[in-house]
Parts: sequence; C-alpha cells; structure tokens
Amino acid sequence: AADFEQTKAAFRTLIGDAAKAEDTLAQLRQLGAETPFEFPELADAGRKLIAFGEGADTVAATLRRIGDISAGVQAPINEIAELYGKARVQGRLFGEDINQLTNRGIPIIQELARQFGVSDSQVKQLVTDGKEGFHQVEQAFVSLTSEGGKFAGMMDAQSKTTSGLFSTLKDGFNEVLLALGTPINDALRPLVAEAIGMVSKLAPLAQKAGEAVRDTLNVVVAAFRGGQLPD
Repeated sequence: AADFEQTKAAFRTLIGDAAKAEDTLAQLRQLGAETPFEFPELADAGRKLIAFGEGADTVAATLRRIGDISAGVQAPINEIAELYGKARVQGRLFGEDINQLTNRGIPIIQELARQFGVSDSQVKQLVTDGKEGFHQVEQAFVSLTSEGGKFAGMMDAQSKTTSGLFSTLKDGFNEVLLALGTPINDALRPLVAEAIGMVSKLAPLAQKAGEAVRDTLNVVVAAFRGGQLPD
C-alpha cells in the first residue's frame, strides 16, 4: 500500500492531473491482471514512457504493444519501453538503438525495410542519414503486434502458461494486500507525521544531555590528571 501510494504520487506529478493519473494506474492494474507482467513492472515501464513524452491516455495501449514484443523475445518490459521512449524523445532511432533492438530478437530492420520499400541492407544507411523518424518506429511496433504480426497476441499466449498463471495469481493476491493495507496505511500516515514532530523536539534535549555528560567527563578526566578525585 505504501509503495502504491508512492507510485500514485509519481504518476500525479508526471501527468499533472490526479484524475488522469488514477485512470492510467487503473488501466495498468487491469493490464497486470490480464497479462504475464505484474503491476510494479508495468508501472515502472509506464512511468518511463510518460517521462519520455507518451500521453497518459495512450500509455496503456502502447505498453500492450511493448508487452507483446517483450513477451515474445523474453526481455524485461522496462528495457523495451526505455528504448521506445528514447526513440520518441530523439525523434528517430540511431544505429546503437537498432543494434539493441536487433540483439534482443526484434526484427526492426525488416519492418523498417518493408515500410520504406528497400532491402534490409539499405536500412542502416537510412538510419545513419536520419531518414527514419519516430513515426516509422511506432508503426513498426504496431505492425509487429497487430493481427498477422510476429508478436501478435504474445502476452495472451504467455499468460496461459504456468509461469504466466502464477504471475496473474500474484497480481491478484497483491490486489488483496493493497485492499487490506490501504486503510492501515492511511491510519499510519498521521501517526508517522506526528512521530517525526516528536523526534525533532528530542534533538535539543539530547544535545543538552550530551553536554551534561561531556562536562561530567571533563571533571573526572581533570581529577585523574591532577591525581586527585573530586569529593
């Protein structure tokens, strides 16, 4: 519950609208319940996408596409989300980005080649010349995850495996814990705030106590040095 509270605060700050943040988180929680990915990793990936400029109203749909690809290549969803988000900010892919996607098993070169109507070998030169933009990258992800695409329905297929079912079960149990913990968390918050105020008041008292102990020790040390203990 405390972790979810921090996540809500982060999304509210990034989105700038409390209602939109609540709606976005609800969509991500639903995505976690339907897919082999758990809510915390979806929230982390979603936060990165929004920070990179993805709209709050489209982040869940974009994550669904990224999730299908991540499930297909067995790569962490936040890694693919970061590469996708960087492409959005940059307005394009660079050679290193192409390599990172390709090394993870994502056929981005073939998709870009199909879009531009060129051979695979010509794609890298187009990338070097800055001829492809983020729109082409976005379309490549849409094509790869739409009906007939290489990764279409991959999360749904993975969610039916034993590992995927355990992930869904864990998300469901976390929802139970969240429901249990939220009112407890709400009750604890003012107590913790009050405790912080009490602790801050102890600092000057602790300083005075420390100074008293210091003064006593100085008297004892001086007595030992003079060879005579005080009465």
